[in-house]
Amino acid sequence: NGIVPELTQIYPALSAYLNDYNFQCGDLSTRFSEYFKAYKRQKISNQLEDSFLLEVDKLAQLRLYNRLQSRNEVLDSIKKEGTYLFWLDAFGVEYLAFVSEISQRFGLSIKIHIARAELPTITSINRAFYDEWDEKTKGQSKELDEVKHDKATGYDYTKNTSPVHLARELDIIEKVIKNAAIELRSRKYERYIVASDHGASRLAVLRK
Repeated sequence: NGIVPELTQIYPALSAYLNDYNFQCGDLSTRFSEYFKAYKRQKISNQLEDSFLLEVDKLAQLRLYNRLQSRNEVLDSIKKEGTYLFWLDAFGVEYLAFVSEISQRFGLSIKIHIARAELPTITSINRAFYDEWDEKTKGQSKELDEVKHDKATGYDYTKNTSPVHLARELDIIEKVIKNAAIELRSRKYERYIVASDHGASRLAVLRK
């Protein structure tokens, strides 16, 4: 039946997830903003739109995302001293509107860097950014990635193709942001980075 205005009261977390996020990527900003607005809409409706698939094909040919800095370039530009790196596996840009709202709720000042992952994005060979960081100032969680594959939580794509795992995804991300706020308030670190190995993949699943 579509998205009702009362969603902000009925399910605040989902409402925050669906908020528009305005990308700041130069001349790519509008295209990226529209792309992920459509991405989230299709994720929760569980249906692919023909116009979106055409856009995916265009981007696959144009490869405009190659204009973005790589994740390694972004991390290399950040001062390491006083900085904690947290790797949240499978944490993509689709969650940035949600992260922005949650961060504000916890009183955090945030800076968002949109970066590209190096191909292939298979975790086992796409983790140098984490492995090369100081062992004493880093941590990781694979919970966000694993929840999509955990039949014990009620999600089994072979039996139920609905995105029922989204509720748990939002809970996991909120927990990570809350922990970042706790660590920063303790003044143990000056900066707390949440980075990932790869981003959006839900519509690739629907596309099979």
